[in-house]
Amino acid sequence: MAPYRAQLMARAVENQVFVVAASAPANADLTGSHGPSRTINEDGNVLREAGFLEEEITVRSLALGRPLRGLIGA
Repeated sequence: MAPYRAQLMARAVENQVFVVAASAPANADLTGSHGPSRTINEDGNVLREAGFLEEEITVRSLALGRPLRGLIGA
């Protein structure tokens, strides 16, 4: 699961965007899940992350209207 987690963090940094990844819950036989759902900010830091192989709802407010850091003129 670590490579998948790192990929989402890298996409956030590369594109300077928030990433909201919603994963399906695992089946009773521990198949069907691709890891916990998470919200990642444009710096690649995980803001919220659900537990692994658990059903959980996470809520996070995002400041979508603010300028992104690191962009020219921002």
